[in-house]
Amino acid sequence: MLVTVRLLLGCVLLVAGVSKVRSASARRDFAASIRDLGLARGRTATVLGTGVAMAEVGVAALLVIPAPDGARHGIGPAAAAVLLSAFTAVVWRALRRGAPASCRCFGSGGGAFRRDHLWRNILLCLLAVGALAAELAPATPPVTLDGWLCAAFAAVVGAGLALPVIHWDDARLLAGRA
Repeated sequence: MLVTVRLLLGCVLLVAGVSKVRSASARRDFAASIRDLGLARGRTATVLGTGVAMAEVGVAALLVIPAPDGARHGIGPAAAAVLLSAFTAVVWRALRRGAPASCRCFGSGGGAFRRDHLWRNILLCLLAVGALAAELAPATPPVTLDGWLCAAFAAVVGAGLALPVIHWDDARLLAGRA
């Protein structure tokens, strides 16, 4: 289960980070969203946007790349929990203030912030905290071949579960709730 959650969070953060900087228009759109949220102005919004994208990619790497010594550590889940908590606070603030900002969580094309964005982020935060708790739990016995097969299956499931999160707004549009 831990592998599934780490891969889900890692895929979500990797796609979010890359989609914000994949093109000049995506960078401009994300910087405009930062300005609309009142978090920064002018060039500072562009620099902040690039920093957010880099943080997302960095945390994704911490989640999906095993520690070189094979040790269990909570660095990836802890970083994800902090980053996702900050994103949740920004969405909450935008909803509370009625900010005219668009959700550019996955680059261009996001709609205005809605309450379901807040719930999505809360769920992702809870998953990160749960992964951190699992990482810090006492170590388990060495992994067998069956364990590796289960981990591979969990990785596929985690990556698959990331898709609805990544395409949140598209799913709402298809469901007729845009």
